[in-house]
Amino acid sequence: MNRQWVALLGTLLVGVLVLLAAHGLSVQAQPVASITLPSPGGTEQLYPGCNNIALTFPDGTASETVVQAVTPAGSLDSMWRYDAAQKKFEGFSPAAPQASDLLTVNFLDAVWICVAASAEGPSPTPESTGTPPATPPTFTVHFIDVGQGDATLIEVGEIDIVVDGGRSGSRVLPYLAGQEVPDIDLLVATHPDADHIGGLDEVLEQYDVLEVWTNGATSGTQAYQDFAGAVGMEGAVERQIRRGYSTQYGGVTLTVLHPAEPLTGDTNGDSVVLRLSCGSVDVLLTGDATEDSEASMLADPSVDLDADVLKVGHHGSRTSTTDAFLDAVTPTDAVISVGAGNTYGHPAQETLGRLAAHGATVYRTDLNGTVVLTSDCSTYSISTGGAPPPPPAPTVTPTVPSEGTPIPTATLTPPSPTPPPDGIDCSVDQYNCSDFSTCAEVMAVFNACPGDPNRLDGDNDGIPCESLCP
Repeated sequence: MNRQWVALLGTLLVGVLVLLAAHGLSVQAQPVASITLPSPGGTEQLYPGCNNIALTFPDGTASETVVQAVTPAGSLDSMWRYDAAQKKFEGFSPAAPQASDLLTVNFLDAVWICVAASAEGPSPTPESTGTPPATPPTFTVHFIDVGQGDATLIEVGEIDIVVDGGRSGSRVLPYLAGQEVPDIDLLVATHPDADHIGGLDEVLEQYDVLEVWTNGATSGTQAYQDFAGAVGMEGAVERQIRRGYSTQYGGVTLTVLHPAEPLTGDTNGDSVVLRLSCGSVDVLLTGDATEDSEASMLADPSVDLDADVLKVGHHGSRTSTTDAFLDAVTPTDAVISVGAGNTYGHPAQETLGRLAAHGATVYRTDLNGTVVLTSDCSTYSISTGGAPPPPPAPTVTPTVPSEGTPIPTATLTPPSPTPPPDGIDCSVDQYNCSDFSTCAEVMAVFNACPGDPNRLDGDNDGIPCESLCP
């Protein structure tokens, strides 16, 4: 496409934008992805919604240049602004730009043309740029076995994304090295709990990290202080994300489903929830989201929860993964990141029962090791580092006895309760969290007294005295 056509298109669109501004109208922008600036005059093929799309940059593209995406009919499709310091364009997101923003468009510096089929037939193809056809996207998600914690590696071509890092770098770093990760394009900390961010300071020290996402919540723990200090030293782009933010990496879309604005102040309840989508395959990463987080997403009609694979919230705690949430997600497979023999009772039997009732095949890192999902964006397969998951329980059709046939009954004898160990009083309100100095002391009482008569687990998430047992 020559510069005369670019100039003509720019003139026409400026006129449209002036009319919009005069009428006080806003223009809806569709956030897409951040892309690396190609060589001057180069072209980047992008945007799967079009048959062909070219974003061409002349020499000397200036910072704050705004890129206009247009359809063949000349209507606005989306907006991008160039950041010379970061050498990339970023979409307006999550809010749509106003008409006053659009008047800053510099059409002659960069124009994005989307060529798509229409009712009148296919649009003409622009001049060949010599760019080879894009290869179909593929991606891999590694649910890393880091014990009692969370760490996930997402690979999209040459792009590497890390979501959480476990309690320390001792397990996540060797795994990343084994996958020959050269650097990290995006690092996501879902929330400040130590079992999610404890290893991220070491990841930041070991790797070049381009961008860091958090929910903006802080904590007074040493794990958070180490993480925040490492982010500051890294100099990566920092972004506090909220529901509705979306971006693309190599054909894979990451959409933030939670938290919404404002934060609630509950550490787990404000966990970042991400939906990874490519073609017909969707994966939901839920951090330590609680039933309140789930209710917030369910109440928002803009949130699409449907997913093939669910990374189960809060290590399978009984206060996450409600029936209503599973009704919306409809997962075929579920992954629980949990440590063997953990003292929290994760995953809860109630949660496992709900997953089974919804027909999900459950993979657990304590039983199956690291769980790896590989997809061509049409189908996916799952492999494990340990034993395969048990098959779903078969559906049993009860036999109805014929008339007159006596129905046998069974007498169930409840098991005798196990007495608490010597020295532990399990009557009501004998202890509070200030009576303990270590998590081991807390767990000894919590495990010995069924039903938590001392109310050590005030929020019923399976973790008592969270100041001592983070």
